[in-house]
Order: sequence, then C-alpha cells, then structure tokens
Amino acid sequence: MPIAVMQPYIFPYLGYYQLVASVNRFVFFNDVNFIKKGWIHRNTIAVQQKPYRFTVPLQQVSQNKTIQDTQLHPVEYPRWRKKFLTTLNQAYKESPFFSEAYALVSNILSAEVDSIADLAANSVVTVSEYLGLNTQFAYSSNLPYDRNGNGQDKILSICRLQQASAYVNPIGGKELYQPEAFRQNNVQLRFLQSADTTYSQSNLDFIPNLSIIDILMHCSVSQINELLIQYELITKTSIHEPI
Repeated sequence: MPIAVMQPYIFPYLGYYQLVASVNRFVFFNDVNFIKKGWIHRNTIAVQQKPYRFTVPLQQVSQNKTIQDTQLHPVEYPRWRKKFLTTLNQAYKESPFFSEAYALVSNILSAEVDSIADLAANSVVTVSEYLGLNTQFAYSSNLPYDRNGNGQDKILSICRLQQASAYVNPIGGKELYQPEAFRQNNVQLRFLQSADTTYSQSNLDFIPNLSIIDILMHCSVSQINELLIQYELITKTSIHEPI
C-alpha cells in the first residue's frame, strides 16, 4: 500500500491533491512543529487577474508549537472569514463553477474547529471527497510512531505502522531521504513530479500554482480529475543517482 505523509495545508495547490490521489492512505503530519513562513495557513488566489495572498489569522503563532496546537484567532478569524468570502464572491462570481466551489469553501471555513491543523486538513479531505477520491486519511497525532530521531526516521516509523509498500513524496524533497534506508525497511521510495498543467482561467495571462480554490471555480469535477493524473512517479534507487 503506497502512502504519503505531509503537513496539512489550507486549500493547497494542485500538486498536493495529486499526491493525495497517488496513494491509498494519506497521513496528515499534524504533530510536528508549525512553520511560520510555510503554506500551512496561507495560499494564493487570483484577484483582478493578479496573484492575491490570503493568510488565516492565528493566535500566538510559534515554531515551538505543533501544528495541531496552533489555534485559529478567536476574534480575527471570524472577521477574516467574512471578508475572504466576500473577496471570493467579487473575484470569481462570473466563473463557470462559482456556485458549487463557493458553497464548498464556505462550508469548510464555517466548520466548528479550533486549530489550523483541523481547518487545513478538512480543506483537503472535503475537497478530495468532492472530487470522488478514494484515499483514506489518517493523522500522525493518533499514531504510536517513534517521535525520536530525524524526519526520515519518523517517516519510516509511520511507514512500518501503516504497512506501506511505498512512500511517495513531492519531488522537492528528494534530497531529504536516503533510498537505502527505505530499501532496508522494504519500502519503495518514490517522488511525484507534476507535469506543467494549465486550465481555463479568467485571467489574461495564466497564473500557475494557485490554490485549489481557483481550479474549483473554473473546472468541473471531471476536468479536475484529468488534471490530477498529470504527474509522473519517479523511483530513486540510489542516493547517488540523479533524478
């Protein structure tokens, strides 16, 4: 059974969902440290044909806290949610799948959750269900994996618990893992390389790597599922072997 392990990101870009679609089980790495400048609580949409960065307001952000212990701001988050939904309405109301996508995003942002880990994970799970993906989801905080050691040790521990036959990681992390360590654990190490994909946007010039929200606004479920398979899985058999 191939698995993937990733931090939960809020409405991530297409490549994240390709990773979800490429495995049987996807583990949200929600009990590792929060990354302030990462994509856990922010992403990008298009407003007036330009990239627009949105950031979910959080309370007492610290890289010494885990993602699951990082809370939504109790006062600023409801205000931000209302403003963000208004921004979506103004930016995408003429998009072909606005009604379905807006309702989906609104429901996710209105769910009764307290942490960014839960909100971000819900954004991935709910969109995946909308797209008809059959991937099973799990949370590292619920697993008795070995929390000592480095990142690779933790991933291998999760792989053993999940009885994984393969571990799939985005291509950007190819230098983080040693193939021999995975081979010794009978786990095939694979890297997902997304193809250069485009779809019909409302922008004059195509803006790549936007949040899945932009794709939901412009594409049908069947069109998005076609985008989800536009990737290649690469196997790196040796640490010295270039990709």
